[in-house]
Amino acid sequence: MWSYLMAASALSNLAFAAAVPMDFPLRLYAAKSNKIPNVASCDLASATMPTASSDLPPVSPGLHLSHVAIGRGTQNYTCSSPSATPAPVGAVAYLYNVSCIAAYNAAVLATLPATALTLDSVPAGILQSGSHYFVDGTTAAFDMSPVGVGFTLAKKVAAVPSLTAGAVPWLKLGYQTTGSVGTVHEIYRMQTVGGSAPATCAGMGSTFQVPYASEYWFWSGQ
Repeated sequence: MWSYLMAASALSNLAFAAAVPMDFPLRLYAAKSNKIPNVASCDLASATMPTASSDLPPVSPGLHLSHVAIGRGTQNYTCSSPSATPAPVGAVAYLYNVSCIAAYNAAVLATLPATALTLDSVPAGILQSGSHYFVDGTTAAFDMSPVGVGFTLAKKVAAVPSLTAGAVPWLKLGYQTTGSVGTVHEIYRMQTVGGSAPATCAGMGSTFQVPYASEYWFWSGQ
C-alpha cells in the first residue's frame, strides 16, 4: 500500500507543461497527417532501438515492437544518515507517445530525453501514453491503458551503464505473468539522462528525488 500511495503522491506532484520545443517533431508530423499521431498511425516495423542496446540481451524471438514512449519523472532515494549511501526506492514518471517519431526519425528521437529533462511541464499536444511507478522495491508498473497497450508489471533482467554521465543505467525488463494485463513481454529503458544519486547522503534529506528522462521501448507477444 505504501508503494501505491507514494506513486500516486509523486505522480500528482509531477507537473510538466512549459512551452519549449519538445513538441516540434510532433507538430511536423501532425502538419503532414492533419492530426497528432497515435500508436496506430505508424508502422513500427521500421523503428530500431539505439545501437548501444546491443550491450543488453536481445529482444526475445517472436516479439514485435508495440509502442515507444519518452518517460519524464524522478528516481527516488532514501537516506538513513549523512554518511550513508542513498538507497533507491523506485521511480515515478509520466510516459509520452513518440512511436511515430521512432518510426520515422531516429535522430530526433535520440534528442528528446535530454530535451524533456529541461522542461518543468509538457507542451500542449503531447499525447500521454500512461504512467510508470513501483509497486515494491523491485517490481516496476507500466500503466499503458490510455494507448491500449495494457498494464505491465516487470522486473529487471539486465542493466548496462548509460552513455550519458550522471544518468541511470539502460535496462531490459521482463514482464511478470501475475498482475500483468495485455501483451507486453519486454521493456527496454534507453537513452537515459539524469536520475543518478550523489555518492553519499551528505546534505540530503531522509528522502529525495532526482529528475530523469529516457526512452521506453515496449515489445509485445501474443
